[in-house]
Amino acid sequence: MWIQATVLILLAGIGYVMVAAYSRGYLQGAAAVEDPGPDGRPVPNGPPGAPTRADLARLHDALSKKFGVNARGLPRVAHVDYDGWPDRLLVVFALDHNPATMTPDQALELQPMLDVLRAVHAGGLQWRWVMLSGTAPVEGFDHKVTEATVLRAVFPRDKLDRADWSQVKSSSLPILAQQFSVDGGLAERRLAGAPPALLPVTRPTATPQASVDMSGEEDQSSKKSR
Repeated sequence: MWIQATVLILLAGIGYVMVAAYSRGYLQGAAAVEDPGPDGRPVPNGPPGAPTRADLARLHDALSKKFGVNARGLPRVAHVDYDGWPDRLLVVFALDHNPATMTPDQALELQPMLDVLRAVHAGGLQWRWVMLSGTAPVEGFDHKVTEATVLRAVFPRDKLDRADWSQVKSSSLPILAQQFSVDGGLAERRLAGAPPALLPVTRPTATPQASVDMSGEEDQSSKKSR
């Protein structure tokens, strides 16, 4: 009887080691490449040196530890992703102020975006563009409140590399960005609980029109990801 028990324990131990080894190899492989192409060969997710899934996970973990939760109790950085062929990093972060109680000055407060942008730029990953999307609680047509994107900005890497970060302020972010937009649909969907006079539905007057339109690239990258 004890012999059978010993054999079962040995078999269970061997099985555990094999599963652990396989899982480690599988996760490393999945982190390095995307899905296989038509010829069965792995297709790199972006140009040479593009961040892997493991790189993105490490960046997300570092940002989460650095920023923690915001004033509303949500993770400051909710999501980090990467679109390979625009070579664009995607970062979703939560805005601080509850739109139900914020003042007009707080409605334009971009310090959280500056903090995240500075940390992402110093994060050591290779990318050409970074898109930051700020979220807030929004009341939909069905009167249900959900966390939705209300602020979006695209920054080029070369412009960030040339910036004097000691002089960069939150108020200068719309000018530093290649694209900077506030959700124009907020006038209809309405920020949850916010008085209409506080809705930031127009582009800041200090923001120049974007010279490069990334929307086409975003659509193409989304199709490729599907």
